Amino acid sequence: MKRILLASLLMLTACATQTIQAPDSKTDSTVFNAPSTSEKAEFIPHTEEKPMKAYLAMNLPYPPYQALVGQLEKSEGVTLTTRGEAHITVVTPIEYDKVLKKHISIAEIHKIAEEAKIQESSFTPVCIGRGQKELNGKLEKTYYVVIESPALIELRGRIEEVYVKNGGKAQDFVPEKFLPHVTLGFTSRDLHFEDGVVKNRSSCAYQFKE
Repeated sequence: MKRILLASLLMLTACATQTIQAPDSKTDSTVFNAPSTSEKAEFIPHTEEKPMKAYLAMNLPYPPYQALVGQLEKSEGVTLTTRGEAHITVVTPIEYDKVLKKHISIAEIHKIAEEAKIQESSFTPVCIGRGQKELNGKLEKTYYVVIESPALIELRGRIEEVYVKNGGKAQDFVPEKFLPHVTLGFTSRDLHFEDGVVKNRSSCAYQFKE
């Protein structure tokens, strides 16, 4: 509990933002909270044992996020490349490849997630974030919905418990070291932490209207 509270405090960074309206569709409550209706998305496993192919994600219905892309393109005057789907990555390919796989298999991770009912995990959309970096002499941008979710941090904690029990070092996989978000689109390629883009409240560009 202390670690969850600490993680929440670390993400409470103030920023000057604009406003953009969330989708008006009936799926708002499904996408912006835990899916609980017939429209909820199904769990999609990513268990291919190849570099950067194994990871854990919470799958989400796409239409409301697709609507946000349209609003963003109009507001920002850009054309965005999208993946045509929406998800929250809970365990990244790098975390699995570089740390976890030595002591816990991707199959075990998915089993833990399914037992924890990952698709019913609650989360809160905070804002639309914008990250940018100059690539090949051009300023490229990526956009995403910043998410906060103690439930997903708790799920990562369950994975950590098994990882440590099997001989892993706790300091190598920290459940709270987590930047949950839903990628909306990008101008050239997605930008990540390694590019200097921190996908939390500090990157908010648009706030959702009440």
